[in-house]
Amino acid sequence: MAEITYSQFKSYISDDFSPAGVYLIFGEEYLYKSVYQKLIDRIIPEDRREFSLEELAGTDDNTYEAVERVNTFSLDAESKVIGLTDAGIFYSKDNAGDLVQRIKTSVTDGNLKKGADLFIKLLSLMDIDLEDMSADDRSRIHQKDAEATDNDPSWLETITGYCRDRALGPTTVADAVTTLTTAIEKGFAPGNHLLITAENVDKRRKLYKTIKERGVVIDCSVPTRDNRADRAKQETALAEIMRTVLEARGKTMAQDAFNALRNMTGFDLRTFHSSLEKLIAFTGDRTVITASDVTELLKRTKKDPIYELTGALFDRNIPQALFLLDSLLSGAEPLHPLQVIAAIVNQTRKLLVIRDFMDNDQNKNWHDAMPFDAFRKKTLPAITDYDNRIREHLDQQQALLPDQDTGKKPGKRKAPTSDLLISPNPASPFPTYQNFKKAAAFSTTELLAALTALAETDRQLKSSRLDQRLILENLIIRIIRGNP
Repeated sequence: MAEITYSQFKSYISDDFSPAGVYLIFGEEYLYKSVYQKLIDRIIPEDRREFSLEELAGTDDNTYEAVERVNTFSLDAESKVIGLTDAGIFYSKDNAGDLVQRIKTSVTDGNLKKGADLFIKLLSLMDIDLEDMSADDRSRIHQKDAEATDNDPSWLETITGYCRDRALGPTTVADAVTTLTTAIEKGFAPGNHLLITAENVDKRRKLYKTIKERGVVIDCSVPTRDNRADRAKQETALAEIMRTVLEARGKTMAQDAFNALRNMTGFDLRTFHSSLEKLIAFTGDRTVITASDVTELLKRTKKDPIYELTGALFDRNIPQALFLLDSLLSGAEPLHPLQVIAAIVNQTRKLLVIRDFMDNDQNKNWHDAMPFDAFRKKTLPAITDYDNRIREHLDQQQALLPDQDTGKKPGKRKAPTSDLLISPNPASPFPTYQNFKKAAAFSTTELLAALTALAETDRQLKSSRLDQRLILENLIIRIIRGNP
């Protein structure tokens, strides 16, 4: 049907929008996730998403599952969307070098789960058996390193060990691709739509050409090289985000303010968007954001809130966590290292409580790919029941304590509070949903090990003469890499 760019997408989903059967959305992660969500908003009414939206991680095994679901007739004749997110089926042997770089980056960042998915893909493309990997096989993998400067091959041993410990194995990429291509050529059950997102695609492959012919391809890629032409395209992408965000809030931004914000964030679309949201809140009822607003906000947020550090830590984002740690320790009002430790301990305890919820009978009410709407309708009631049981237990404990008002008529006891509650404020469930996403990235064993490492670090900070910043940096890297 069509191939369009991100800048054309707004016009594409205008009032006369008629959804295609299949979409491929690829390129810059922030942009393709935004497009993916907007398509869902247009195809599935919000009150039906719990029943009509099914999302799967883009593994080869899930590709077969997606084909089966998109070919299943809906019992109520309503539209249904199957999301196959971050799909890896578009890689070919020509992409092996790119895969190696992404695996190395994932290992360095501590995101071993993502690295493992990519590594299994690489083994399939290179016809390498994980269990029988030879020295020659390792050499072939290292030869795909485009940087050719890998003096520390430990990343390969790390990811190999991770995959073997979890009994992960290669899948047949060609079969998944063929199955999906054939399904698209035949067409899906009426009213069903398949949305596929990917970071990289090979436009020469038959699957890509088939989607372009039978559906819609949305190219969200933005060049990242530092030359005049590419910088102009980057600025266009930032300006489009600015217009989209500000128009929805009835605001505009002066050109010098845009330039100041762009210089502050660089070409980091997520940070740029986040900064815009802060500026919207900062300017209140004023409709125009000025350069002085950007400068003033930068001053006020130079010392990043501690919750942003814990957020980056449990998002397994090493560069961002180390950047925020430096900001907290070096700001105009620097935090004491023990305050940093206390904040990480509190968040770790919170995630452990959530893991306990996930790992017991309530697990049927949660899955890692669950959208927020489904979480709010299905998981939140189970969380409320869980928290109520905790409150009842605390009430029973409190009832056993002696009355502190000796000699006075006993009054009604104050309701106990505890950090063991998952959602103390059910009326605002989104922060709880975000915590669930973070807890899903860590096992209970990893979180318990993190608490042990935090206790050790606390002792080090109080007794060692080592540089306290280095001690904290080491702690953060150990927790994110899952070997505290």
